Amino acid sequence: MNQRVLRENPIGLIGLVIIVAVIVIAILAPLLAPADPTAQIARRLLEPGGDHLMGTDELGRDVFSRILFGSRISLYVGFVSVSIAVLLGVTTGVISGFYGRHVDSILMRFVDIVLAFPALVLAIMIASTSAGKARTTSTKRIKIESTWRP
Repeated sequence: MNQRVLRENPIGLIGLVIIVAVIVIAILAPLLAPADPTAQIARRLLEPGGDHLMGTDELGRDVFSRILFGSRISLYVGFVSVSIAVLLGVTTGVISGFYGRHVDSILMRFVDIVLAFPALVLAIMIASTSAGKARTTSTKRIKIESTWRP
């Protein structure tokens, strides 16, 4: 990477460092984790200490180990979602560019509709369609908050 670009954009450099750190942590999770993330010990809800850096959860699992191994899942979900978005975007662009005129107009109107749809309404719709899975109001609220980005 060009050093001039990194010097002119320190926030970008910070973002690059964070992304590289998460990738390294995800790769080295089996070596860094002090305990098995799925192993349940008899002592539940331990406070942070020497054996458990972030304590244990209600099932006695080591929280720090679960966070380390969770980074793998987060990276996988991010990679898959970006890949799907790129695939759909490139396909739509190629079809629109190849056929032009009417197909381009139809695809552009569809994209305009998607972009004009309020994100909060979409989040509420997603949360309401999964009502069978979300039994409590707080769970539905978490689903809406995790889906909605202003």
